[in-house]
Amino acid sequence: MAQRVRGAATRSRPPAQREVTARPAPAPPGLLGLQRLAGNGAVHQLLASGAPGDGLLRELVVRHGRGDVHRYGTGEHAQLGSGRIVTVNGVQMTEGDLIAIGDFFASPDDMYKASPDELRRLVALIERDKRSVLGSPGDARVTADEWQAATGGRYIDLARANDAHFAPSTDPKVVAPADHKSEWQKLHRQALDSVHKSKSVTDDARAVNGFASHFLTDAFAAGHLVAKAQVMDHAKTKFDALKTSGLVFKENAFTQGVAQRVLADPATAAKLGAKQLKLIAWGDITPERFSELLMKLQERESATFYNIFAKLVHDRLNDAIKGGPDAGVEVSNARGETWKLSGDDTLALSPRTKDIANAAVAESDHNLDLAAAATGDLDYAKLFANVWAYTPHPTANGQKLVDDTIAKYADPGNTDTIDAAAQFIIGDIDVAMAGLEARGLVRDKPKPKQKADLGPGPLPAGGYMGSDGIIRKSFGEQ
Repeated sequence: MAQRVRGAATRSRPPAQREVTARPAPAPPGLLGLQRLAGNGAVHQLLASGAPGDGLLRELVVRHGRGDVHRYGTGEHAQLGSGRIVTVNGVQMTEGDLIAIGDFFASPDDMYKASPDELRRLVALIERDKRSVLGSPGDARVTADEWQAATGGRYIDLARANDAHFAPSTDPKVVAPADHKSEWQKLHRQALDSVHKSKSVTDDARAVNGFASHFLTDAFAAGHLVAKAQVMDHAKTKFDALKTSGLVFKENAFTQGVAQRVLADPATAAKLGAKQLKLIAWGDITPERFSELLMKLQERESATFYNIFAKLVHDRLNDAIKGGPDAGVEVSNARGETWKLSGDDTLALSPRTKDIANAAVAESDHNLDLAAAATGDLDYAKLFANVWAYTPHPTANGQKLVDDTIAKYADPGNTDTIDAAAQFIIGDIDVAMAGLEARGLVRDKPKPKQKADLGPGPLPAGGYMGSDGIIRKSFGEQ
């Protein structure tokens, strides 16, 4: 997250301005009863410890739609780079496989710690995903659950920590934890040092360099022209400025609007209608309670929450090229080339992007040969510049589209943003509910207790009908 700190807005909205209906009376003891018995301080402490927002959108953010998040899809990454075969832990893979495999390990060292069996499984899935992207009718896209299983559960965690797939921050007040340029330089330098020392380009050096090229090729996606931390910081500034309402559970126009739209979707409403949500006490999932849950997520898992806005911006920049030959983000590079940039899931719409990205990877490979032949100290700045000259940056027209997209879709008060966020949740509501259910915050709605059929005619004074259908005069009668 950005390291800028701001105070949260606490301005209350008058009751007449509320956008949702009053909350139904909670089940005993209920929130008010709990406050009367324990006091506001105890209630706040209970809320903090209960973490009712944890996990609501974490899995949605990394599994929404096809499952690839904030980066080129695996099958697209694998199309970049050469077909040169490299061996890692006895497993043969292409340079394209290595570029794609950067999504499944935190570092080349971690890749080398993997067993041959794990690497073979990943390569097989990468190749299948590539065939599917290229139109093979017998190959389906690899799902997030399959990647999660193939990586022993680390895929989702790696997908969340994805700042290194985005551009460097251009705002000195916003410090991003990582970016694709610095990550590529770090790993490329590691490969350069290896071949310079050994005076030969080994498979290990090519493996590290292929891994590094994952971040190099991330620079060729329209949705990665922005710094994720800056988008999130912008969204937080706008969110903090929204008026809030509520005493213990807070809401604002964004959380209310998203909740109303989610519950207004018939299919989603039917699914949520069969569930209960725990906010201190169990209760039905109403628009107001869903809104309160979103606000708790913002408070307790702000990185996950504001990641939603980064994804909305990312997706719209990637999809801009779908508008036709005159659409898309216009970019140029230091070599004087100008073109319309594709993005995640749209690589096929811009052959120019693919060609220039492949040329950048080839230049990176050529650097290894230069480093192996060098007799003196390596000129890292020059070697880096040789490659980075291929990478795109927005032209004036392209930057306007980027800025307009951020202004629109990283503003929680914007109606289009609220609509898009609601559709984001609706799209994979099953994943969100499964995540909450696993954390004990959602459950199936209990079946109502059936009342005994008392039958026709009056009962004796003090009498009742037992479950066996026998009328008894008093509760003491057997």
